[in-house]
Amino acid sequence: MLSTFDETATVFTIVTLIVCFLLVRKSIRTLFFSFDGILALLGLIIGVFMTIMNNFYTSNALFLLSPTIAISCSVYIHYKQKLVQLTPIYTLNSNNTSHFSRYLDIFFWGSFAFLLILLHIAEPYTRLLIFFIVISLSVAALGLDIILCLKIDWMKRSYLIIKIFLLSLLIRASAYFISRYPVGSDPWVHSKYIFYFTESGRLTVPDGFPSDYINYPIAHILSTISGIFANLEIKESLFVVSIVLVIGAIFVYLIVRLITGNEQIALLSFLLVSFFDSSIQWSIQVIAMSFGIVLYSFMLYLFFKLFYSKNDRRIIYSLILFPLLFLIVWTHTISSFIMLITIISLFISIYIYNTIYGNKYQRLSSFLITAGIFSCLLLMVKWFNPQYSFTEMILRGLFNSLAEEASFLVNESFSNISGNWLQLYDMFGFVIYTFFGIIGVLHCISKKKVTWPVFALLFVASVLFFIRYAFPILGMRNVIPDRWPAFAIVSFILFVSIGILLFLSNAKLRIRLPVVIVLLLMFTSFFMITNGSTNMDSPLFVSATTQRLIWSDSQMTLFGDLVSKYDGTIITDGQTARRPFKVYFDTKNVEEFKLTSSGDFDEEYLNNKLIVWREESLTLPVSIKDEHYFTPLLLGPAFYESLNNFHNCIMNSGGSRVYL
Repeated sequence: MLSTFDETATVFTIVTLIVCFLLVRKSIRTLFFSFDGILALLGLIIGVFMTIMNNFYTSNALFLLSPTIAISCSVYIHYKQKLVQLTPIYTLNSNNTSHFSRYLDIFFWGSFAFLLILLHIAEPYTRLLIFFIVISLSVAALGLDIILCLKIDWMKRSYLIIKIFLLSLLIRASAYFISRYPVGSDPWVHSKYIFYFTESGRLTVPDGFPSDYINYPIAHILSTISGIFANLEIKESLFVVSIVLVIGAIFVYLIVRLITGNEQIALLSFLLVSFFDSSIQWSIQVIAMSFGIVLYSFMLYLFFKLFYSKNDRRIIYSLILFPLLFLIVWTHTISSFIMLITIISLFISIYIYNTIYGNKYQRLSSFLITAGIFSCLLLMVKWFNPQYSFTEMILRGLFNSLAEEASFLVNESFSNISGNWLQLYDMFGFVIYTFFGIIGVLHCISKKKVTWPVFALLFVASVLFFIRYAFPILGMRNVIPDRWPAFAIVSFILFVSIGILLFLSNAKLRIRLPVVIVLLLMFTSFFMITNGSTNMDSPLFVSATTQRLIWSDSQMTLFGDLVSKYDGTIITDGQTARRPFKVYFDTKNVEEFKLTSSGDFDEEYLNNKLIVWREESLTLPVSIKDEHYFTPLLLGPAFYESLNNFHNCIMNSGGSRVYL
């Protein structure tokens, strides 16, 4: 029996090759006469190559994504003639659509009330399985109402947007307020910044505390001001950024509506991006970058408004854009870096578009050059700041990666959960988005008069996703690639919506169209809201692969008592040491569990130290310090038994124990 998914790489490769061959064998000759055909063939080749590479390089993200790219391109090639002729605008051919919409409305509000009841009766620090099922059904109901609506006027549009806002906010708030303390890792630091800014009334932190974000304080200032004016606690004031991110998804709706002129596609895109896992993640694990995502979406919208507007309006949008460049640079390094790459990509896309389609379009090129130079100057001022030289840090990290970590197609890991089948669950939702997104991309490119904004969105999404997946292949983590999808989806979601609508246009599905829509949106959203990024509090199917970065009141009380009574060396898992102890309690005498040079848990390192054990380590992995950073390791019952056999338990809070 196969114990890890990487052992099935050969089987996956063979199945992918067979499926692709059966789909394209009769259509291969017609591909060279159109740009979309050439692009589909290129995508097929890349997908097959990446699938074959799974036999040599195992990646959780690429293992399913690679065959998805190959198969989606093959599907488009097979159905190319039919897909090119379709228009992604659909309604339900029935005189009872108003009654149907009313039933969906009743279901939505009934479900919303039921969700609130479920949250009230749930056990502390967890959410019930039925909660996620009802959320998914509610998303499906909203999608069904959007897709099958005969007429979307301003009142219907506003009503749908409000319902999406409320459901989106509920799923985030339910996870964010699962504990009185920050959820995740980095939010502990950002919460402390807000605490210090609020207490002192100045942008200052005590000596010894990291001062990085004094130079990037915009999101923290927003939370601090909100907390002071509304008399909020620190955790509640930080959630203001999450609310802004939820509302900021409206810019995705505005971008799609501006480019397509279609309310149905725009509303569906708004729904899909609101329940995209990376968007949900950074609304729960709120950091400065969360506000950067909002600024990025707003700025991208303004770039396209410049394209469609007349000269007098363009001046107004330009005057708004340049202050936003200041804001995003002063908000977060990754956000501003991605914005710069986006500006460069938009500029390059003009010339690629002109070359492919034989146009002489230059409308935004001079403005993009100006914006790009302005962004570079701002970034240079900030990144060469002697108090926090981001450039030096990145270059030093890049040098270390090239010298020590970078190695093409090498994925060495000491983790004992590497290759676990449950790790693939995190990718299911994104794989569905990718499949339909590629179909949507190829359909849009098939148009002889494809507009530059559509082409530009495709190019930007391609560049951002390429960086996200190319750097990890080289073993390099300096650009923090796992954060890039939250930005890339802003450009890519249009194509996902078009791909879904094209799929639903299949004549064979028309009779059972409502059922197909419900199943598709329900399963997609369910995968998105229950994976390891969005559901650390009560993991459903990834319990052996997801770190539970949530600490209970009893655990925090135990940690506080320990810090006040003991001044010797404390040792615990990496995240508990770095966040509750070092950040929240400002404890210096804490160290992390370590691995030996051979990748085994270093038990000798525990000698003569006070050990803090979390109950989560029985079934969930925890961070263990390795040679370069931290490795997720499942300690399991064996470690617990070892503590009881060779150490004495001196403190017990139920969820955590202290051994000496």
